Amino acid sequence: MEYDELADGIYGVFRVASNLAPPKTPTGCREHPRGAVDPVAPAGWSRCLLCNDRRRKTNQWAVPQPMSQAQATAYPVPLPPYTYEGLRQHLRAVNDLVWTLDLTSPEEDFATLADAVYAAFVVCRELARPRRKAGCDRHPGAPLDPTAEPGQECLFCIGAQRRSAAPSSALRRRP
Repeated sequence: MEYDELADGIYGVFRVASNLAPPKTPTGCREHPRGAVDPVAPAGWSRCLLCNDRRRKTNQWAVPQPMSQAQATAYPVPLPPYTYEGLRQHLRAVNDLVWTLDLTSPEEDFATLADAVYAAFVVCRELARPRRKAGCDRHPGAPLDPTAEPGQECLFCIGAQRRSAAPSSALRRRP
């Protein structure tokens, strides 16, 4: 329960940091920031369907200038596992970034801060989720088997164990 309040606080900091950073656009295009998104954009191109279509039609397959971090289309999500130590590392990174900023810092620095705060928020939000008593790492939301031994109550894992232990002829259907 204590992670809920912490996640709310971190989200408030994220909102401030994202308001100081340049806005993220769905396309990452300077010309068409709110244009249509290209679902199959080549690597190194923006996600702007209008610009990419124009490049394809004129055979201009030269790689355009890379997008700045401020133009990226989404905030980065850290990879699991989400642990208390991981949250501390993200918060340390945020703290280090905050000490290097002032009012005259470039927009990209504020974008970097917003990305770091968002990563800390994601980890904290995941730590705030209720956990099942089964404790299964593969199936955290699985239903529990009330007849199983404590600590091995994941119904999906128990089913897989029973299937692997059963003879193959018992698994076949009869016509």
